[in-house]
Amino acid sequence: MHFSSSLADFMERLNEGPAGIDDALAAVEKCAADSGTVLDLQQMTLTDEDLQLISTKFDSLAAHVTKLNLFMNEISVLPASITALSNLEILHAGCNPLESVDAALFAALPKLTEIDVGFSEILSQLPDSFSNLPSLKVLKAGNGRLTSLPPSLFKCSNLEELYLYGNSLKGVSEEIGELRKLKLLNLGRNQIASLPDSIGRCGVLETLHLYENCLSSLPKGVVRLEHLQTLNVNSNANLPMPPREVRCLAAAKSTASFLATGVANGTTI
Repeated sequence: MHFSSSLADFMERLNEGPAGIDDALAAVEKCAADSGTVLDLQQMTLTDEDLQLISTKFDSLAAHVTKLNLFMNEISVLPASITALSNLEILHAGCNPLESVDAALFAALPKLTEIDVGFSEILSQLPDSFSNLPSLKVLKAGNGRLTSLPPSLFKCSNLEELYLYGNSLKGVSEEIGELRKLKLLNLGRNQIASLPDSIGRCGVLETLHLYENCLSSLPKGVVRLEHLQTLNVNSNANLPMPPREVRCLAAAKSTASFLATGVANGTTI
């Protein structure tokens, strides 16, 4: 079997076992020497203390590093010290036992376009400093314990993909309609009982996942989503057949994949 070079490298490191602080510091030195754009510290069993130590070396990387990969470590807090990487555009910190994200982190990294803090299984709150991220296009915060969303998130006018599945959200703010460039919204596996009609103002929305929630109806605003291609309302026990307008919208899109199977018999429209 042939693997891509990136996948092969990942599997080789996986077989080698945990790396640790020494390998992480070596990665920083190499990145500084090569003027690399990616600092890859994934799966090194790094702790909060390790990250604080490593970040003291970030000044030498500030001019050229645009991506920091902290995937699958043992980090519980994303510290403000990461802001030393002042040109950072992509921050991957998924699959860590994150408990908190320092608000100053987002406030001082205005070039961020993508943030991944998903699969923490612990994170219950996002900092209310998203208004400082005018370039943000992708936010991945699935599989946590979020019960609400910070108001500043809806100020991210360039946001295109928002992943919030597998949390404890019970509702969504009317301000969701301010995300006019949103193309994908995944709210699956939450506790959402209703969705605001303002969702209809997300005029370029193509994919909307609402599976495994507590919906008993869909907002009329869904009908205004002319670019919608996928609507997944699986496993909403109290949700009847979507309204005729929505079904007609689905029928009009020959290439659409409408998974409106929230009805008890699993009918697909």
